[in-house]
Amino acid sequence: MSVAESLSAWLRKVRYHPLTLRIAKTMGVKRQARKIYSWMSCRINRKIRISLCGYSAEFHVTSPRELAFLEDELLDVRVGEVVALEKLLANLGTDDVAYDIGASLGTHALFMARKVGPEGCVVAFEPQTKNYAKLIANANLNDLKNIRSFRLAVGRRSGKMGLYGCSEDDFGLFSMTRAEGSRWNEDVEMVHGDAFVHDHRLPLPHVVKIDVEGYEYDVLRGLQNTLSRERCRLVFCEIHPTMLPREVTSEEVFSLLRSCGYVRAETFPRRHEIHAFFTRR
Repeated sequence: MSVAESLSAWLRKVRYHPLTLRIAKTMGVKRQARKIYSWMSCRINRKIRISLCGYSAEFHVTSPRELAFLEDELLDVRVGEVVALEKLLANLGTDDVAYDIGASLGTHALFMARKVGPEGCVVAFEPQTKNYAKLIANANLNDLKNIRSFRLAVGRRSGKMGLYGCSEDDFGLFSMTRAEGSRWNEDVEMVHGDAFVHDHRLPLPHVVKIDVEGYEYDVLRGLQNTLSRERCRLVFCEIHPTMLPREVTSEEVFSLLRSCGYVRAETFPRRHEIHAFFTRR
């Protein structure tokens, strides 16, 4: 480990120490302390290494906001993806195939690729241009050859679609549905899920992760035949009730997956979303 990496790891340890958090909260400087920490970390080291479930991955960090996003997703058990990712990894075996739909910067794809190993495969879809570039860069940084990446959105039809930013930061927070307060980001290419799997002879998945900020129902409709195969044993879907199209409810998302043979659903409410794991048995 280099000096920069060691110093960055030490700063992170201090930043997340319970005593540091308690003092910052008591003094009312929690936000300011985080900004200072993020700025210093980015000045020291433009990469961050994160370990989960015995697997490590490195990510490029180009700004304090990007660092904050990655740490929220992969270090903060209260608001991030840590619990979901740990459960996904527990359900993946060596040589398995995983689909990551809405791959963002690779927060899930990199760890899943580590778990399935060189004989396995992760098929990642990310339509947003900048996020896709970061996904490729992070995969190369970790020398992962078992990730097949596509700069495409997945849905139930093919063609051009508008992509809308859902937050100020925009890291990973893009949707095909135009929610209140969102803004147009770019037009992206969408493919019909089942047709794309068939036409490109993609390996069928054992595990599928879907995080598409309110467009999950259309993704599931487009992948209905693929998800109905017995080989696919688990679907993790992040459901966004407030971002779904008006004519679609969360229950319809559940019903659609039940029709594909997933008889068991385990849910974890998370802020305004629902983390849902669907299994056949």
